[in-house]
Formats: sequence, structure tokens, C-alpha cells
Amino acid sequence: MTPWPEVSVIVPFRNAAADLPYAFAQLARLKGPVEILLIDDASTDNGPELAETYSHSDPRARVIHRTKAGGSTRSRMAGVNAARGDYIWFCDVDDEWEPDIVTTLLHEATSHDADLVVCRAERVEADGRRWVMEGSPHARSVSGHELSSLVWTGQLRGYLWNKLIRRHLIPPLRREPLSSQDDFLMILDILENTHRVRLIPDIKYRYLERADSISTGTALRQENVQRCRNEAMQRLLPAHPTRREQRDADAFTLWFYLVPSIATPVHRGWADEDATAARKELTSQIAWRTILHLARNQPSVAAHAALIRASGRYYPTLYRLSRRVTRGLRTGNLRHVEKK
Repeated sequence: MTPWPEVSVIVPFRNAAADLPYAFAQLARLKGPVEILLIDDASTDNGPELAETYSHSDPRARVIHRTKAGGSTRSRMAGVNAARGDYIWFCDVDDEWEPDIVTTLLHEATSHDADLVVCRAERVEADGRRWVMEGSPHARSVSGHELSSLVWTGQLRGYLWNKLIRRHLIPPLRREPLSSQDDFLMILDILENTHRVRLIPDIKYRYLERADSISTGTALRQENVQRCRNEAMQRLLPAHPTRREQRDADAFTLWFYLVPSIATPVHRGWADEDATAARKELTSQIAWRTILHLARNQPSVAAHAALIRASGRYYPTLYRLSRRVTRGLRTGNLRHVEKK
């Protein structure tokens, strides 16, 4: 009999047969007192059979089959409802992680009595660009009214796979999940009863972007990002905020909503009329004072916002040029920059 798990690892998948063998190889190496819940979201390929085969070889694993596809949020909640561990860790089958990610996060949770532990992650974009995302470069604990500042400054974002979460803090799903960005709403739900967050600088997860990913493709709809921004304002901003709190919230609006909503249509090649409409609607909401405030913590995003604000209708051309120059600097070849 396997020991009672301290952490329930929840792995949703749908029609992911191509990714599952590598994911199972990673799960087999996963350290710590875990159970592995493989949540099949009504797959129509041979993924469920692969999952059953893996569960027979790893006594920590069991498969839960959903008869009707409901998306990643519903699949994750099915895992939470079946979980036995005191803590939850979510992962995606098309990403990579270190074998000791659970033991590292669990040690921090128990040593610092943390409800939520956040490590850093590396994002590997479809074009090969890599950068470290979220978290803190120094280990620290945050509690009380300071928790909202983690969201405003981007140290705590809407990703689930780099977080260990105390299970009882995840509320039942009582809303219709968003088609994208729903993980951010789940983080806001969790924060409502969180007392202490522990941030560590360890990079334990690699998010591998796919060009057709729902989070990066045209399904990244402006209305979902705006809904998340509005929810954060409603839940985290006091009724009578201080000047600093209001400026932090305005900076959050800038980096979370305005800049991505203007840049994504250009970066993803949306129709010119759609990209132009988004830019014209949102650029006027970008204030120079907010750009200056954002520059303290996120200088690169502030520079991008300044480019949007200053360039007007020339922004798409200048943005694409800056991407090509950045790619050239990365490859060391500025004379023959690939034009995409």
C-alpha cells in the first residue's frame, strides 16, 4: 500500500497522446510524498489508454475519466475533489519540470507555515526566446495587506504550475470558466483566504509555449483579460485606496491589460482592422505618470508602453522592427536579421 500523500499532483489532459509519454517519464521521476491524479477530459485519442497503462506501472497514479469535455478548469477541479493530499500541485503535460519541484515547495510550505508557495519558472517561447517569469529573486514571506502588492507588481500571476497550494483554500467552482485566463481568477479565489505566501527564487518549471496555444493564440480575447483586470480591482483595491495603492493598481492595468491587449494582435498577426481597433481604443488610457511608476519594477514593460503611447499609428511597424532587432542581438547577427 502506498503511503498517504501530502501532495496531490493534478495533471489534466485532453487529446494529448503525443505529449503523454514524455510527461509520464517526468512524473515517474517526481520525488516526494505524492499521489498523481491523471484527469482525462473526455479524450477521443488513445491518451486514456496510455494513462491507464502508466497508472499500472506507478502505484502513486490513478486515472479519472470525464465523460463530457469541460475544459482545463473543470478538469482541475475534478482532481481537487478527488485529492487526498493537504497540498495541490498542478502541471501541464506539454511542459517540463524538475524532479524535486514538489519536495522543494513542500519544504518551504511546512517550514514557513505558508498557504501558497511560488517558485520561479522559465518561459520558452515558440520563437526560442527564453525568460524567467514570476516570483522573486530572493526568498521571502508575504502576509496580510501586502498580499495584494504581489498581484499589482506581477510577482504573483495567473499560473498554477509553479505553485503549491493548500487544498482547503481552493473553493468549489461556482462560475462559468473563462475560455482563457481562468487560472488568474482561480488565484484570486485562493487569495481570499490565504494568510501567508512564500516566494522562492528557485527555477523549477519550464513553460513551453506553443504557437497555437489557447493562452497565446487568437483565443486570448481582450474581454477575458479585461474581466480579470476588473475582478482584481474589485477584490484587491480598497474602497478608499492610498495614492500608492491607486498607482500600483493603475500600473497593474497597464502591464496586465493595456499593453498585452495592444501588442498581442500585432504579435499574433490578427487582421489589421482588429489590431488597429484595439490600439485606438486603449492607447488613450496609457498615462505617462503610470509608465514612470511602472518603470521602477518592470522597466521593459514600461518601455513598451512608452513605445505604444509615443508612436501612434506607427506602433505595429516599430514593434515588429524591435522584435527583429532583439532577435538579431540574441543570435549575434544584426546584418541578416530574419524578417518575420
